[in-house]
Amino acid sequence: MIRFGIFLCIICTISFAATEVHACSCAVSLKHQKQQVKKAKLDASTVFIGRVVEIVKTKDPDGNSTSAMKAVFELSRVWKGELKRTISVYTVNGDLCGFNFEKGSEYLVYAYDSSGSVDTLFTTICSRTKIAHGKYFLTDLKYLEKPLSFDAKKGN
Repeated sequence: MIRFGIFLCIICTISFAATEVHACSCAVSLKHQKQQVKKAKLDASTVFIGRVVEIVKTKDPDGNSTSAMKAVFELSRVWKGELKRTISVYTVNGDLCGFNFEKGSEYLVYAYDSSGSVDTLFTTICSRTKIAHGKYFLTDLKYLEKPLSFDAKKGN
């Protein structure tokens, strides 16, 4: 019983002494990638590859900065959603599970609507959103299948 008490004190000390706390965690499995990609596509409102052309920090009605930001993308490929040339996606500060987009970088984005409107798309680090290069990006491309086509005549 004394050993259990000592063990419990050690665990509590380690837990309370932690200097870094993460606001969220995402369960990720590297198994069954094909099913995960297909489910992510099914659940998302839109799936696309795009380059970030602008990042806007949002403000509340009083003009104060919030933890949210809007990333404006110029799209190159779309698998699901409207075929627009540009689209805005909201996220929160990276410390709060948001995705840290960088202007000029290209991403594969799985975005979700928050109010039934494509004008209020959002994403987090727990979606399959990722930088558009590397092993995991190539895995998603493999399983996303053929993207939709932009209609040059409509000027989308």
